[in-house]
Amino acid sequence: MKRLQALTAAFVAALFLATLPAAADNSAALRNRIAVSDIADRTGTKTLTPDFLKSGQEAVVALLDQKSRYRPLTRDLLQSDLDDPFSRLGADATIGIVIQEINKTSEVDKGFLKRKKTETASIRVEFTVSDAQTGSVIYQVTADGNSQADSKTILGLGKKDEKLLTIEDRAFNAALEAVSGRLLEKLDVRPWRTSIRNIDGDRLLLSAGDRDGLQLGDRLAVVRRGLAMGEGPAPVDWLATVEVETFNSDSRAVARLVEDGIAGVGDWRTSQGVYVTRLDPSKPF
Repeated sequence: MKRLQALTAAFVAALFLATLPAAADNSAALRNRIAVSDIADRTGTKTLTPDFLKSGQEAVVALLDQKSRYRPLTRDLLQSDLDDPFSRLGADATIGIVIQEINKTSEVDKGFLKRKKTETASIRVEFTVSDAQTGSVIYQVTADGNSQADSKTILGLGKKDEKLLTIEDRAFNAALEAVSGRLLEKLDVRPWRTSIRNIDGDRLLLSAGDRDGLQLGDRLAVVRRGLAMGEGPAPVDWLATVEVETFNSDSRAVARLVEDGIAGVGDWRTSQGVYVTRLDPSKPF
């Protein structure tokens, strides 16, 4: 009898808990903003065209877009500079791209009534992932890429390898592909975070919005940066808990203060190294 009563009580309790509104937890869908810088030309040749530099940057953006947890930002997308990407844009990390070397050769094979031209391009690219808040380098790697294209002429009629990208574009993409897995690994271990644009009383204007995965009712933690934010969670001070209340635009959320943290509320509004991250008591930030 007692066992039946206990089971009945547990069943009633389960039904009661099922009727309670679930706490908003959108952490799996949150998208970290990654600022992708303009490509820098360090070859000294002055042969790299603006179209090539833009194509390379777009290839990095496309790589990030393949994963739902990133929202890549570029100067063109924002129509503004990428200086201070954390405070102004809420970016977690920046990816710097430097072309160190590029070489292009061509060989012509002439025959009776036909001519074959083979072009080869080789490139060396440096990729640097940095913490957008501190500027510290998280990961840096240099990659080489190669590409080849043929064109044939028979009786004066030309025929080329069909391609949408130039041979230089293909070489860059080969270099990016060689290190893409490692770049994403370094970004994957980083927690979601964004910056605070403004504080007005108990309301906080965040850099992130619904396009970054935030939803109304999401609860987030206001924390102060601990030590290194390198390849994983770092010690932080929990300062407050906030709840997303409304959206000013697709990239700006307004959150209200709902709970003070262990460090109190009197100091964090003006202190350095403060940001917003997901609220997940089962894991470190």
